[in-house]
Amino acid sequence: MVKDEKSGKKIKKILSKEEKIQRIKITLKNADEFLKLHDKEKYNFTPIGVAQGYDIDTYRESVKSLVEMGYEYIALGSPVQGPSYLNDFEKFGVTSFDSASFLRKAWLRSGRNYLAPSGKWYAAIRVPQASNPRLLKHANLNGFSIDDLVKMETNALQALNKFDEGEIDADKALNIILKYDDLLLRGSNDGENLKEKYKRTLLDKPWKSCNCNVCKKLGLHVIIFRGSQGVICT
Repeated sequence: MVKDEKSGKKIKKILSKEEKIQRIKITLKNADEFLKLHDKEKYNFTPIGVAQGYDIDTYRESVKSLVEMGYEYIALGSPVQGPSYLNDFEKFGVTSFDSASFLRKAWLRSGRNYLAPSGKWYAAIRVPQASNPRLLKHANLNGFSIDDLVKMETNALQALNKFDEGEIDADKALNIILKYDDLLLRGSNDGENLKEKYKRTLLDKPWKSCNCNVCKKLGLHVIIFRGSQGVICT
């Protein structure tokens, strides 16, 4: 990105072929120096080589160069991202990927907090701490004390656990959860159809069908939104 001299706004700079090739060379040179330093100092973390390119051939050559240097873990930058490609990633041996777009969805969208292996998004069930400032502000306006909030928070968490154990149905759990959830100050879009989003999460129970270590360990609690979080399962 460069700044426009007149407006001062950042604009995207289109690199020439020569500039792109030069950047690839610099990346490979740094990778070689980094790996040698890693070996010399006997660090115990796994070094990751970054493959840079502008088409299939240049990416292939970058990966080849990194492998010849001795890298066993390679990060490949690519504009191709999305749930529809997760199965292909797994098939070709990709063990992880990094994309801020998924995290932004998990933070900012009420219906896209948990991405299941099926490619479906689910809403996390929001049960904030009773000390949440936004919650306290709205609660005070409606005559609820901190003790009331603590009790409602506890009831919501217990309702979720009882639902997961089969002691109560989804509708009963939802009524208890939403009584507490209604005290959250929301934008017009955030609270829209939230009950249906919650119900879909509870009825589908995506954490039950996921085999990742996070879902196996946390179970139901992987979809309880207490602060700022999002989960992508593969």
